[in-house]
Amino acid sequence: MSAEVTKVGIISCSGEAIPEGTISRLATRRVLELLRPTTTVTLCLPLFLAGNEAERNFAKTHPTITIDGCEKRCAKWGTEEHSGPVSSALVVTGILGTQTAGCHARRGTRPSRTKKRSGPSRSGLPPRWTSSWRSRGRAMTSRPGRAAPSVRAPAPRRAGS
Repeated sequence: MSAEVTKVGIISCSGEAIPEGTISRLATRRVLELLRPTTTVTLCLPLFLAGNEAERNFAKTHPTITIDGCEKRCAKWGTEEHSGPVSSALVVTGILGTQTAGCHARRGTRPSRTKKRSGPSRSGLPPRWTSSWRSRGRAMTSRPGRAAPSVRAPAPRRAGS
């Protein structure tokens, strides 16, 4: 006897204005790829809200979990509006609390520092990947020791052509 496994739908936040939206999408990917790859599927929130019947019907007939980035709860609201109540609703700000408070700096601003940081770069990548490749006029490579592709200038046009 083999019991049929019920798939669980996960709908994550689509917001990109705050870091918690990205955290909700990364958490969803982690569940889908590492924790429960055979029992979960993701539902696309924008497609769901745009009226895709396959997405909406899945949420009506299967257990659905929403992972929202903030207290607006757009994923939960949209799911309940178009497909009925959700099985569970998580909010990243409710889980992490004030731990993400420093992530809300406005774009183009840097946090003030009293001393120069040592260690890995702000992006967390090794320094060889985050060097000032723009100022060198060549493409950044992702593998150390590999030469950047050369950039050829277009051939000059002849005056008579």
